[in-house]
Amino acid sequence: MEESMAHTLSSTHFSATNVKDLTDAFSHGGMSNLQSEMEKKANTFKNVSLNVAIMGASGVGKSTLVNALRGLDVNHADAALTGVVETTMEPMPYPHPTLPNVTYWDFPGAASLNFPLKKFLEQTNFSHYDFGLIVCSERFSEHDKVLAAKMKTAGKSIFFVRSKIDQSIQNESKKHGYNQEKTLERIREYYSSSLAAKGMKDTPVYLISGEDIDNYDFNDLMSALDSILPEKKKDLFLMALPNTSIAVIKMKQERFKIFIHAIATVSAICGTVPIPGMSLVCDLSIILSSLLLMQQILGLDNASIENLARTVGKPRASLLRNVKDPFVFGQISEGKVFALLGRSALAMALTVAEPILDFVPIVGSIFGATSSFWVTHTVLSDALDALAEAASTVLQNAHNLT
Repeated sequence: MEESMAHTLSSTHFSATNVKDLTDAFSHGGMSNLQSEMEKKANTFKNVSLNVAIMGASGVGKSTLVNALRGLDVNHADAALTGVVETTMEPMPYPHPTLPNVTYWDFPGAASLNFPLKKFLEQTNFSHYDFGLIVCSERFSEHDKVLAAKMKTAGKSIFFVRSKIDQSIQNESKKHGYNQEKTLERIREYYSSSLAAKGMKDTPVYLISGEDIDNYDFNDLMSALDSILPEKKKDLFLMALPNTSIAVIKMKQERFKIFIHAIATVSAICGTVPIPGMSLVCDLSIILSSLLLMQQILGLDNASIENLARTVGKPRASLLRNVKDPFVFGQISEGKVFALLGRSALAMALTVAEPILDFVPIVGSIFGATSSFWVTHTVLSDALDALAEAASTVLQNAHNLT
């Protein structure tokens, strides 16, 4: 135990600047200011933005795709309107409901004869977007080719999406000798050939359904998008994905383990600040805000559960069936944090000892840093396991998975 704690202390890089920053933040603005400073230091992906361009003609399913990527039911108050005539000539922003620094931009349909394409291309800053999705439901147009060229000129990746594939499969399934895999492959080849004829050879086409987002090529598309993003934006992109599969939940869990180590490190830095009792206050605040974030990202907050219940047409109680640990639902309060502390003998012992040793110079700072790290790391790791297991159970209940 002592050896691993020593390694933790040596690997956290407690700089005098970090300690001074936290002390000044607390002195000038109290706990709220301190928490803001901690978030700047540890929760860096919140300071990163991700902008996704969703392009294509009117009526191809762009708004449905935007809603699916945001995990919102079409009847949600913040959902993008579907099935309406586009009147705007500017991209419409739709922020992610939990991570507002992730924005999906619904581009106006550019296939209309009255659409001022030249003016739109001149006025649009294509470098603002991290990547683009060009969506079609029948065929890719010359306008799509022009938009793709503009994105590539700006140094951005572009991906082609054939939407409403569920409708095509439903129609094809009525034919004699129907085979779904062969049908999907034939459709992919048709669209790839169509793009090749427009001068875009070897361009993959992803078949998806906004109404059935977790099937067909959605996971392949997400993997392709993840592969072109820089490291910080990979984390943000993954956290913003809807929980469409157990695999997505597990990937989020793995990324959160890295997040927890960073958060525990900030907690340790806070533990060195020479203000008696401050370390415990910091730990509670860090744990509380981190639990809230993990609950939201894993879709277990009240708003997410209600949205899921509405989307799948099932009562809330049926979604929560067989969840082993009820703490994962509802409001995350300080009472819940203390209850989680009580589950771990190590965390509780360190929490009790820390305020006493705060009054002992040097020893108090070293112990405060070490104990803060392990209390925060232990509580959040245990909570993450429970949250991820609950998220998987809720997903299985929602879609009758086994």
